[in-house]
Amino acid sequence: MKPFSAFYYLNQNKRRAFAVICVFAAVFLAYLGAVYISPSMDISLREVEAQADYCMVEFDDSIGNPNIIQDIQQSLEEIDGISSVISCSPYRAINYRTNMGMRMSTRIMTLSSSEDFEQLNQTLNLSVTTPQDKEIVLSDILLQNLGYQVGDMLPADGEEAVNFYSGDIRIAGTFESDAFVAYVVDSSYNMSGLLVTRDINGLTSDANSDTTMREQTQQDRLSFYDAMRDFEANNEGINISIPDENLDAYNDMFSSFRMVYGLIDFIIASVLSLTAVATVSGMYEKRNYEFSVYRAIGFSRKDVLGKIASEIFLLDAAAIVLGSLLVFISIFLLNHFAFTKIGMPIPYVQPFGVAITIAANAMVVIPSLLYRVIRVNKLDICEY
Repeated sequence: MKPFSAFYYLNQNKRRAFAVICVFAAVFLAYLGAVYISPSMDISLREVEAQADYCMVEFDDSIGNPNIIQDIQQSLEEIDGISSVISCSPYRAINYRTNMGMRMSTRIMTLSSSEDFEQLNQTLNLSVTTPQDKEIVLSDILLQNLGYQVGDMLPADGEEAVNFYSGDIRIAGTFESDAFVAYVVDSSYNMSGLLVTRDINGLTSDANSDTTMREQTQQDRLSFYDAMRDFEANNEGINISIPDENLDAYNDMFSSFRMVYGLIDFIIASVLSLTAVATVSGMYEKRNYEFSVYRAIGFSRKDVLGKIASEIFLLDAAAIVLGSLLVFISIFLLNHFAFTKIGMPIPYVQPFGVAITIAANAMVVIPSLLYRVIRVNKLDICEY
């Protein structure tokens, strides 16, 4: 191994090199911080996406017309592209545990009869037992999160239930979904809204690829949403919850949240980066004599800077490998022992976390190199 190569010094100073690698790898804590908040936001977005084929119609009580729900229902049924209009209530919710140690709620769609659920399921196409009166069906990951089993009673006064005014609800079954969603049948509950489902029978079956089918489905949904927007604009006293608008609202809210959390994460990463830069600077400050000798025996300033740069890049590459390995192991252990059990595993790859980590890593490498350039340019062999 050549004495002037990057590997030579690191091989001769393994303990010091390993300490620097560990300090460099510490910036990957910024990545763990970013992915830690991801499941709580992603599950809310998937909840909205799971409701993409129906809209909620809610009413303004101040309009004073006791027959308004029936009138609006009849008007909606006349619109092309509508599969069904069902009485429902959006005011029930269920609390679930998040990986951040707090509880959040997801809306339960309450229907008045099993027939209404079957009508809704013609659009949703869920593989699940039809719930009877006082029964609930929910996604498999939501049931896993709550810690109940099919056949258990969901208590009205439990910490999971919100607005269960009419007593306990029996869990009738589950269906596969990556979102926290639930549907309950309760004939005694006051149905204060309407659920409007999209007609999926209008989709052609001769789509020659999955991509074509997805594009056609999305276009059909957008037409459905536009029809609902037009209906809302032409009818006073109603408010229609439209999935694409809800998704935009969630994205705007989470964008602000990511910005704030990203700033906090960036500050933490900056502190770690400053620590790493100080460590590297201290290590190289002790080697000024060595670099001066290189200059004295004929190596150019460019050669010396190239050696320093190759050592720093080699240390950084080793830190990236070590940091990535530690992140992978940490996420695996956290998911295995905690987060997968509540249906909210941390993702291994998260763009926001990658961006934060790249920025933190750059704040280590670039200042370290620049400081070394300045110091090497000032070296004078006569001082040594």
